[in-house]
Amino acid sequence: MKLLHLSLKEEYFRAIESGEKTEEFRLFNRYWRKRLTDLEDGSPNHFDGIVLTLGYPKSDDLSNIPTARSGDSLATSARCLWTERTFSLTGINFGR
Repeated sequence: MKLLHLSLKEEYFRAIESGEKTEEFRLFNRYWRKRLTDLEDGSPNHFDGIVLTLGYPKSDDLSNIPTARSGDSLATSARCLWTERTFSLTGINFGR
């Protein structure tokens, strides 16, 4: 079973836990492109599930939210209000 693990800050973890937040965004840089796409053809990798963790817990800590969905990813861009730079982002929709 192939799982995508995402570590989150408490604010975002709690918002997801309550159902208020249904997507998580990451910069679409080399690090995330390698994990989320097939490097040969650029197609999205398939994950059997997503595990969201509060920070980086110890292996016996069960404070995570496993999801049954594989998660859809989408590419988008955002502009930083302070620097006016545009960033490529990927959104991971894990739904609940």
